[in-house]
Amino acid sequence: MDSRVEVHVAPRFCDTQGMVHASRYHEFLEDAFLQWLHDSGLPYDALRASGLDLVIGTAEIRYRTPGRLGDLLRVTSRAARSTASTVTVDFTVVRDQLVLAEASITYIAVRDQKSVPLPSELAVLAADDPAKPPVLRRLHAAQALFYSGGSSGPLEEVLHPDVSWHVPGRSSIAGDYVGRTEVVAYMSRRRDLADRTFRMHPGEVLVGPQHFAVLTGGTAVIAGVTHEWQTIGLYRAHDEQIREAHLVPLDQEAFDRVWGTEPHG
Repeated sequence: MDSRVEVHVAPRFCDTQGMVHASRYHEFLEDAFLQWLHDSGLPYDALRASGLDLVIGTAEIRYRTPGRLGDLLRVTSRAARSTASTVTVDFTVVRDQLVLAEASITYIAVRDQKSVPLPSELAVLAADDPAKPPVLRRLHAAQALFYSGGSSGPLEEVLHPDVSWHVPGRSSIAGDYVGRTEVVAYMSRRRDLADRTFRMHPGEVLVGPQHFAVLTGGTAVIAGVTHEWQTIGLYRAHDEQIREAHLVPLDQEAFDRVWGTEPHG
């Protein structure tokens, strides 16, 4: 989702020429980030109270044209992507329709001075691409919630009662799963193997009337080791539910190593 704040450029933001000093944009972006968290239902104070902090790992600002004293600036923020423990937020600073600056900032989830898995709510926001078909957005949001330890309710609602899910290879999660019960049990096994650190990072989408293909990255911490991989998810929908899915790893051997080689029971 997008969030927006407005900034009236005051004298304290400007240099002697009446132009906004470059360092002030960091303050504008920080205000926009805090507003984005609030609008997303994750106010920063609540995150801090839970023992979690979001610290800046990298920040890139691209200055286009200067802001000036008296300008009304609008700063828009939107989650762009995520990894197991980070979320990258893109920002745009505009005056009327003119872009003054663009920025990308990566925030790291930290607890007790160590990086930790991103909260499921933030993972969902980073995966929420408005170009996706609604059923695919619901699926990815439900999976993000479930894989991080949340309820299976939204997942069961988006899966067709007769859903089939196909996972190739020789890993412990490989197999053909039919019906909600089997598919949710498969996803539960993935969640347990990764101790709730498994995160999906959906990318480009090809969309047809009832069929979708999604390039999706995955990350998980298993036995203390962080793993990353890429897959293509092929989906068929029916009545706004997922009726069939085929998982296609881009590197099958590497995918199998991540999830172990013991066949599922």
